[in-house]
Amino acid sequence: MMLLFIVFLSSSSFGKANPDQACQIENNFIHKGKPVSNFDCILRSGANFAELKEICKSLSEMPKSLGVPASRVKYLSACPEDFQGICANSGNLQLDYYYYKKSPTTLKEAQMTCMITGGKWVKAKWSFLK
Repeated sequence: MMLLFIVFLSSSSFGKANPDQACQIENNFIHKGKPVSNFDCILRSGANFAELKEICKSLSEMPKSLGVPASRVKYLSACPEDFQGICANSGNLQLDYYYYKKSPTTLKEAQMTCMITGGKWVKAKWSFLK
């Protein structure tokens, strides 16, 4: 009986997911007359939450340079699984970049950038996204 009580107490996250593992960055805007949709997610794979938060804030501010509002940032327990590709440990930052809703050209560019920065490219596990 005492053992069950100790096990229950030791699982402080019982029934709760930690929302500090990933950040989802999303923005939709018009640039040079064309619609732009940005939807990405960054997952901690060793970095601390402060590092994740700093990177997410920086990336969310990038659209401002185009004269549009900053991207929306949402913190999650994991990145959505319907990704097209992942750049694992890009730049040795212990962060994994998940890509979604990208054109084949943009996805190929992301893959090349990943390899240049020392990351490992992981293809989508969903056959309809390959």
